[in-house]
Amino acid sequence: MFTKNVFSMENHNDALLCWRKTGQHKKILVHIDAHFDFAWIADKDPQDILNAKSLADFRRIAEKNLFWNLSNKTKGKLTHIGNYIYPAIKEDIVKEFNWVVPDRLFSKRRNIIRLKNEIDRIITLNPKQGSPLKLHGNHLISDLCGIKLVIGTLKDLPMLEEDVLLDIDVDYFIDKERAWFYPDRFVKILEEKGLKSDLTTIAYSVEGGFTPIGYKFIGDHLNYLLNGCSEQDKPLDKVVSLIIKAIDIKSAKLYKEAVHFLKEADICYPKYAPVCYHLSDIYYEMGFKKEAYDYYHKAVSADPSYRTLYNNRGPLFEDRLKLKKADAEYKKMLELDPFNPNPFIGLGNIYKKRKKWDDAMFNYNEALKLDPNNEEALQNIGYIHMIKNDLDKGMENLEKTLSLKPDNPLAHSYLGRVYMKKKKYNEAMRETRRAINSGAFTCTQLRWRLVFIYFKKGLYDRMLDELKAAFIVSYYHIFWRVKGWLRY
Repeated sequence: MFTKNVFSMENHNDALLCWRKTGQHKKILVHIDAHFDFAWIADKDPQDILNAKSLADFRRIAEKNLFWNLSNKTKGKLTHIGNYIYPAIKEDIVKEFNWVVPDRLFSKRRNIIRLKNEIDRIITLNPKQGSPLKLHGNHLISDLCGIKLVIGTLKDLPMLEEDVLLDIDVDYFIDKERAWFYPDRFVKILEEKGLKSDLTTIAYSVEGGFTPIGYKFIGDHLNYLLNGCSEQDKPLDKVVSLIIKAIDIKSAKLYKEAVHFLKEADICYPKYAPVCYHLSDIYYEMGFKKEAYDYYHKAVSADPSYRTLYNNRGPLFEDRLKLKKADAEYKKMLELDPFNPNPFIGLGNIYKKRKKWDDAMFNYNEALKLDPNNEEALQNIGYIHMIKNDLDKGMENLEKTLSLKPDNPLAHSYLGRVYMKKKKYNEAMRETRRAINSGAFTCTQLRWRLVFIYFKKGLYDRMLDELKAAFIVSYYHIFWRVKGWLRY
C-alpha cells in the first residue's frame, strides 16, 4: 500500500482539522471504523429566520439545513467525534464516503438490517439531504448531501483508482473488548486492493472507552506499517507479536509465560508504554503490587496519555451498573496511582448511585484536593448538597462548575433544581432552558419541569406548547426503551 502522510490522534474529530490544514478537496473518504461518525449538526443561525423576507425565502433556507443552533455554542464547538464527517462533506473535502465496517455487522442478514435501520434513522432526519439505504450486493448504498455513501466490509471495498483519504479508528479492530483483527493482515488486504492514500489519519479513541487501553498499541503498529519504519522503530513488529502472545495466554491465566513474553519485548524495545502497562496489569493480578506499581509508572512516564480515566475497566463496569467490579477497578488504580483524581471520581459516582452521600462526598473532596478545578467533582458535590437541602452550598459548587464550563447541561439542570426548591421560578426556568439548549433537549424531566414552572407562573400558552414537547420526548423515551428491551 502507498501512503504519503500519516497522522495519529486521540480524538477522531481531529481528522477534520488535519484535512483542513492540508487543504484536502473533493477526495474519496475511506472511513474504517466501528462507528458512522456522521450526524446532522444543528448549526443554522436563528438570525436567518429574521433575515428571511418571505415564506419562500424561509423555506429555501430551511431546505439546506433543518437544524437550528439554539445553543450558545459556536459552529466549531458543535463538531465532535460523532459528527465530524458532516462538515467535511459540506466543505467539499469529501466527494464520496466509503464506510468500512467490522465484519460482524455484515455477518448475518439480520445484522445488516439492524445496521441499515440504525443509519436510516440518522439520514432520514433530514430527508432533503439524504435518502434511505438500499442493499446492492454486498453493500448498503445511499445518497447523502449530494454524494455517494457506500457501506460494506474490508474485503468488499471497491477498487479505487485515485488517491483517497484513509481514516482509521482503532476501535474497528475491537469486538467485545478483544481484538478480532490485527494491522499486519489489515494492511496486506489494502495492498492487495492497490489502495493509495494521499493522507491517512489514525484515531486511538481510548477516551470514552471505545478502544481498551490495552490495545492502544494497535494504533502505533498501524502508523509504523503505513508510514514506513525508522531504524529506531524496527523492533516494533516483534514487540507487537510478543504483546499479542502475552494477551492471549494471560486470558488462560498463564501469567509467568505472559511475563516472559513481555520481558522479552521490553528488552527489544525498552520503555515502550504498552509493554510496561501490560506488565503492570499482569503483576497486579499475580499479587506483586510493588512490581505492578513500578511498571505502571514506567508506562505513564513513557507516555502520559496512559494516566487517563480509561486506563482501567472501572468506567465500563460503572456504565453497565456492575458497581462491585467498578469499585474494585477504581481501588486498584488508587493503589497504582494514589495522586490521580480520576479513581476518586469513579468511587464517588458509585457511592452516589448507591445513595451513600457521605461516602460519595468524601471521594469527591479527595479528588478536589488533587485537582481543585475538577468539574465533575464540583458538580456532584453541588448535587449532594442539594439532595441534603444545603441549597446555598449546592449553588456555590454548581456556579463554580459553570464558571469552568458554561455549557455543562447537567450543572444547569442541577442548579435549576436548587432554584425549584427555593421556589425561585424565574431562575429555575432560566437554568432549565440553559440545560436544554446546552444539549439536554431530549431529557423528559427537564421538559416536565418547564411545564410545571409555566403553570406556576400562569404562562398557560407557553405551558401548552411545552406540554406538547414533553409528551413527544416522553413518547420517544418510552419507545426506545421498549425497543431496546425487545432487541436484547
